[in-house]
Amino acid sequence: MSNKDRSKITPIQKRVFNSGVDIITFKGGISNAIFQHSVLCQTFLPYRNPGNDITLWQQKQGDVNLAVQTSNAFNPETEKFEPVGLPYGAKARMILAYINSEAIRTQSSIIDVEGSMSAFIKKIGRNVDGRTI
Repeated sequence: MSNKDRSKITPIQKRVFNSGVDIITFKGGISNAIFQHSVLCQTFLPYRNPGNDITLWQQKQGDVNLAVQTSNAFNPETEKFEPVGLPYGAKARMILAYINSEAIRTQSSIIDVEGSMSAFIKKIGRNVDGRTI
């Protein structure tokens, strides 16, 4: 490609190209290598909180269907099982993208998410402050 041809590349085209190179080469570490299954790209998690009473999130796009269902978790303070809400929003999507990326990178169904929330947030390349966590 000549210098004249390079000047015709828009900033968006350059960003798309560089993102592809980053994914292929894992440039910049884990946080830049993000892979999504096509089903998740078409359906994915809720953008906003669907409500505390919603226990099943269903999405359909063409022939693709996705269902995410809540369960209960043990609360040691009350010593009872309590309902857990559905994951939603940008942070839940980012965590799922990380888990998908790691599963592909390591070719394993076991994903190390560290021993604490702070350690996990650092591992995915984010700041450890109150707002991020």
